[in-house]
Amino acid sequence: MQKWEIMAWPMNPTEIQMSEGGAEAIIEMGMNGWELVTVIKENNGHIGYFKRPISEQTKQEYNAPNNQKPELDVLVNDLNQWSIDFENFRKTLPPKTDEDKALELFKNSLQLK
Repeated sequence: MQKWEIMAWPMNPTEIQMSEGGAEAIIEMGMNGWELVTVIKENNGHIGYFKRPISEQTKQEYNAPNNQKPELDVLVNDLNQWSIDFENFRKTLPPKTDEDKALELFKNSLQLK
């Protein structure tokens, strides 16, 4: 059975459509095997959900001794988790909280952990 890697990525569809080169990040992700599955509108933005098949090489890397993952995979997983944590945190804030204030509050909450 095919297994998939999943990634959530904050995105602004308007910026992608309107700015020159705005789709470069999505194109690059596609070149790396990521497929955009859906975009969900959240309270203050959009989250793109991507998937890509886990290859035999990726399976071997995930099963490497001491669970050592390639640095890029670790970075993507960390960014993905940060994005999910931040979006969940935003849901606890008043709807009109601006992005900078939300980031500051989120940073402070992480420092308290």
